[in-house]
Amino acid sequence: MQAREFARYYVYRERGYETLPPNENPDRLTLAAFVVASLSSEHCERYFGNLYRQLKSESTDQEPVVDLPEGLSEENYYLYATELYLGLDRDDLQESLENLDEDRLEIVLETIAESSGEVDRALSALDVEPVDRSAGELAEAWIDAVSDVLVQWRIGEQTHRQNGDLERDREPDVGIEVHPHDPGSLAEFQSYLVHHLRCQMRDAYVQTGQRPPTYARVQGPGRDLFTMLYQTLDSLQPYHDPDAAIDWTSALE
Repeated sequence: MQAREFARYYVYRERGYETLPPNENPDRLTLAAFVVASLSSEHCERYFGNLYRQLKSESTDQEPVVDLPEGLSEENYYLYATELYLGLDRDDLQESLENLDEDRLEIVLETIAESSGEVDRALSALDVEPVDRSAGELAEAWIDAVSDVLVQWRIGEQTHRQNGDLERDREPDVGIEVHPHDPGSLAEFQSYLVHHLRCQMRDAYVQTGQRPPTYARVQGPGRDLFTMLYQTLDSLQPYHDPDAAIDWTSALE
């Protein structure tokens, strides 16, 4: 499986063909994390407020946005999901994403990790110029749509998910999958989403049999499929566990 996935990654990276699904493409995931990190609190609430309120309903008297499916209880394994559609119509932006080199990618990731206000510098690294709008406005222009809050659960090794009302003519760029927890403040929740997307970057490399690059060496739950693999396959380290001792120098090349 890893050899097959690496072949798809190699053809994408070295030949420029669209061989990777959007949610397994580390460049798309990087852009998604950058966009989410760049949102103002107002825009974050607009796009992810329902997911935030759903998480808050787990530990406060906040009314839930969606109810658990009939027959599913709090004793079952479940999480909340939403699908993010990025507005990537511009050919030059798409090309820059597919050809990010290590140095430019590091600039973008610094902005994601530090929220340092260096958004213009990061946009320049993405070859997006001129920058004549605020980060929030630009990030908003890059978000095409966000789906409803969806409940996702496992039965054995089978994953099930409620169907949302949002019908699109393409696959989502990113599927956000978060476990029930107290998200804290909206700002803390936004940081959590960015970290979650960075974990998905890590997963994208692990599935190809590669050691994640330095900027993707983060711990925590990414896509639930990979959490399940990390829990069941002895050949993979428990990257989903924030407290696990991970040897980043071993195993994967």
